[in-house]
Amino acid sequence: MTMMGVYTKTVSFTASSTTSTSVDCEGGALVGAVLPASMLGTSLQLEASLTDTGTMLPVFDSTGARVAATISTNASYRLFPQTSLAFGAGFVRIVSDTPEAAGTNVILVFQKVA
Repeated sequence: MTMMGVYTKTVSFTASSTTSTSVDCEGGALVGAVLPASMLGTSLQLEASLTDTGTMLPVFDSTGARVAATISTNASYRLFPQTSLAFGAGFVRIVSDTPEAAGTNVILVFQKVA
């Protein structure tokens, strides 16, 4: 979906996994997420890599704290306000604090960066 420079991508969790699949940021900044009612976790963290096959690394803010968000299920969030996430990551994935059920899908919202 694309609207006024905003587009979405879906990440999925496999059974009992805390890390989602990765998605190509396509040069955009991650600005939000839509979480399903089936989401088990209460906190999300972000990992990023320059390439799809590269090592995913935790993302930290300028104070050295890991970028994280406290979440509830069946809700939409503006994520990670402490950073614009326009830091040049090619690919991102989310990490839940709780193992998720197979087929748990999270819609990530991106903003095109000029």
